[in-house]
Amino acid sequence: MSEKKIYSKDFDKISPNALNKAVDLMVETLNLSSSSVGDIQLHQLMSVYFKDEAKRKKINSIVFS
Repeated sequence: MSEKKIYSKDFDKISPNALNKAVDLMVETLNLSSSSVGDIQLHQLMSVYFKDEAKRKKINSIVFS
């Protein structure tokens, strides 16, 4: 049985464990030395991005401006 898809209005329902696994997979796939180096904090960034809609909109406005 496949899991129900999660859409942007429900991003806050993604479990911290699932987000951590996704970041770990990204780090491994991109052959990065770590998820947290210097000013790069991927676990924290992804958590904020997926869990806080207002901050996600602000991040998007910066990235896409």
